Amino acid sequence: MRRELLSVTHEYDASPEEMWPVFADLVGYAKHVDDLRSTNVLQGAGLGAVRECVTTKDERWKEDVSVWKPFETYEVEVRTDTYPLPLKQIFRRFTGVWTIEPVSGGGSKATIRFIADVRGGWPAVQLLRLGMGSHRANLIRTLESYGNAVRQGA
Repeated sequence: MRRELLSVTHEYDASPEEMWPVFADLVGYAKHVDDLRSTNVLQGAGLGAVRECVTTKDERWKEDVSVWKPFETYEVEVRTDTYPLPLKQIFRRFTGVWTIEPVSGGGSKATIRFIADVRGGWPAVQLLRLGMGSHRANLIRTLESYGNAVRQGA
């Protein structure tokens, strides 16, 4: 059964149209994530793109873009068989969902959600949620970094 493991939201003064180029930059994602050294698109663009993520510890995995709605949302499905150990043993399926929507005053609200099908069922999900504190802090920094990049004209 798929369950949401983590969700973080941040509001910006910039509109979704201003935020989207940074928010949906599949290659530039690593610039906003502390633990990633690089993110490279191996094929395609938008829907159907394949991205490889490489951590600062040289762990790597591949992701498929399964949803792409410009200025609204995109989703990536991790190829869990490419995840490093022990992650490939924990997750049957792992999805990242990035959503951006307008808010009053011309700004926007962005949310990143991680949804997973975890081996071991409900008890394993609860254990994972207990360990999500550092991941939550990383996602908050990621969302703040997006806003900083837009303010700096990246």
